[in-house]
Amino acid sequence: MAQPYIIAGIDIGNSQVKVVVAKVDRQTGQPEIVGVGSAPSNGLRRGMVVDMKETVENICAAVQQAQAMAGVPIRRTYLAVNGLHIKTQVSRVSLRCLERTTKFLKMTLSGFCRQPRW
Repeated sequence: MAQPYIIAGIDIGNSQVKVVVAKVDRQTGQPEIVGVGSAPSNGLRRGMVVDMKETVENICAAVQQAQAMAGVPIRRTYLAVNGLHIKTQVSRVSLRCLERTTKFLKMTLSGFCRQPRW
C-alpha cells in the first residue's frame, strides 16, 4: 500500500495567517486534514507589508502550530497572498528547518514589501 503524501498551504491575509496540513491518499487522491494553525496578521495593512519582522513572526507562529498538530514538518507549501499590487511568480523551494523557512519567507515577502500610500 502506498504511503500518503503531505501537502500544506499558507494563507497570508490582512487579519490572520492560516496554515493547513493534509495527508493525501496516493490511490484515491483524498485529502485528510491533520493539522491547522493560525496567528494574527499584525504586519500587514491593506494587503501591504508594513512590518516585515512582525509578518515573518506571525507566519512562523502559524506554521509551528500546524506542524505540532500534524506531527510532521512542513517541507513544501502552497502560498496564498492577495492584493492588487501582487504579481505572480512560481517558485519551488525545499524547506528543511524553521530558520530556512524564515529566510525564504523574508525573500518571498521582500518582493512585495512596500509602505502604503494613504
